Amino acid sequence: MSLYRGPGGAGDATNDAANQAVVAQQYAQQSENFKNQAQNSATAAASSASAASGSASSASSSATTATNAKNSAESARDAALVAETNAETAETNAETARDETLNFANNVVFQATTLAAGSSATVSYNSNTLTVSLGLPTGATGATGSTGATGATGATGPQGATGSTGATGAQGATGATGATGATGSQGLKGDTGDTGPQGATGATGAQGATGATGATGAAGADGVGVPAGGTTGQYLVKSSNTNYATQWSTLDLSSYLTSSTAASTYVALGGSYADPSWITSLAGSKITGTLDGGTY
Repeated sequence: MSLYRGPGGAGDATNDAANQAVVAQQYAQQSENFKNQAQNSATAAASSASAASGSASSASSSATTATNAKNSAESARDAALVAETNAETAETNAETARDETLNFANNVVFQATTLAAGSSATVSYNSNTLTVSLGLPTGATGATGSTGATGATGATGPQGATGSTGATGAQGATGATGATGATGSQGLKGDTGDTGPQGATGATGAQGATGATGATGAAGADGVGVPAGGTTGQYLVKSSNTNYATQWSTLDLSSYLTSSTAASTYVALGGSYADPSWITSLAGSKITGTLDGGTY
């Protein structure tokens, strides 16, 4: 599965895996090249050895040529050994790159989070923890399926416990009166029955004749009212705080001004007066302000 974390670069997990695969291919190619070089060197060594053998058996070959051939063979052999070592190293590097690629795939951690219905799916990758986070929206609720067929009737269950007695039913209609039976023998005298209820009041009787006048009764106590006594000009006043406690009393009204006293004592102020003597007899301290344009 390819993971995209941006427009390429070292942080792109897809490019990381692809780069490792390319490196593994390069190591494999180098290993193949080194292997071919080793084979060519071995072939050359064999040819040199054959040439050396031919030179040794040939009387015309000089010892120098044989020595050189020997040295060439040894050099070819050393080159073949180096090429073989390089091939083994390249193969080891290729296997290491392959294992690293497999370890990357095996160590990736996937975690999913449920998103609200209608949301867009999300994906992110953390190269440090090799964690792939997926956000998967909740699917819409499917339509209600059709009602299944009615199942078979189950076996009859065991007899239940007896229920409690139900309420008494309503009184049934009175049956028809049966035929009168034969008169029985005289029974014993029973106890006196209880007194019956009071009968209804009878109708009012006619008005009786007027009776004789009775003797005069004794005088009753005086009722509450104006107390007896008093004289003309007296006033009724309270004698205490007790209810109905009153008495006749003579009041002294000499300190009160009456109409007759006022007429004989004071001059009427109606009309106009020319230098009345009663004004000139007043003390000056009794008059202040301005009177008729003059100051006093």
